Amino acid sequence: MLDILSTLTVESARTAVPEQRRFSLRLRAAIGAGAVLGAAGLAVGSLVVYNRAAEHLDRELSAEAAEQAAVFASNVQRTAATTLLTAQDPIFQEFYRPGNDRTAIIAAGGPIVARVHTVLNFLEVAYPDRVGEVCFIDIGGAENARVVKGAAAPAALLSSDETTSSFFGPTVGLRPGEVYRSSPYLSPDTGEWVVSHSTPIANADGTVQSMFHAELTIEGLRADWAARPDHRQLYAIDARTGAVVVNTEFPQEVGADLGQAEDQSLIRVTVDGADSGAMTIGDRRVAYRRLDGGRPGDRDWYLVVSADSVGLWAGRSLVVKISTVVLLALLTGLIAWSARVLMRRRELNERQRAAGRLA
Repeated sequence: MLDILSTLTVESARTAVPEQRRFSLRLRAAIGAGAVLGAAGLAVGSLVVYNRAAEHLDRELSAEAAEQAAVFASNVQRTAATTLLTAQDPIFQEFYRPGNDRTAIIAAGGPIVARVHTVLNFLEVAYPDRVGEVCFIDIGGAENARVVKGAAAPAALLSSDETTSSFFGPTVGLRPGEVYRSSPYLSPDTGEWVVSHSTPIANADGTVQSMFHAELTIEGLRADWAARPDHRQLYAIDARTGAVVVNTEFPQEVGADLGQAEDQSLIRVTVDGADSGAMTIGDRRVAYRRLDGGRPGDRDWYLVVSADSVGLWAGRSLVVKISTVVLLALLTGLIAWSARVLMRRRELNERQRAAGRLA
């Protein structure tokens, strides 16, 4: 009797899943397998698209860094050429013509001084909104003339001694035809951070009795960079310290500290001393180029172009995004269904074992 009961129990357990249900299970398994294969395909495709988008961003950033570095070098050369051209104006030689008294000429404020002011103001025209001040300085250190933002300084306000200024000594050590470009410093006359260009002025007999000096503002440089059409964020950082000198998103305020010295987020750019490269810093992708001022050792800044890193959805079409969401939903359902099937199968096995014990 127990044998018959056991046989009936086992047979009933084996037929607990009707044929229709088995078909449903097979259908779900097929759908699950399709979802897994589709998800795998999307994962591979997404990885390819992601890598292409990342490579495209790197190419764009590197190209812009190279372009802006070239523009910077070109501007430095153009400013140096303009400095030399301005210094060769005959009015400066006329000022020191034998028999002239420089203090008397300045005090008189006559046509020679007026012509000097006109020449000094030329740089304001050549570099609008970038020139802080332009000076004509005696080799002894006294200012002969100064123009600030297009306005000539009265004789009474001219400096009597510029020898302690950071640009003075290096410029005195040059020959006519050479230009000294300074590191950034805070101009005592304008209160702005500037980079100056200066050169000795030769008289007709070749002697040097004066120099030409012009200050270009850091804010003018920042504004030029910020005015680029694509307006990607751009930085200039100190190659020695990694401190941010220029950030296109933050105007350089008059009298404030230079740049954002406390911002060390880009210091990794300076670590290996490479001339160019690209890397991910936080959530940003950056490309960088070391700026060349055109003189030996004049490589104090890195130019860095920054953009948001490529995201997981970068380059995906709407169809791909929807398909991904659908497949993820199917996979989630498959996992839930698989867990449910396993639980039911466990219950069935327990029942079978219980029936076996009864037998």
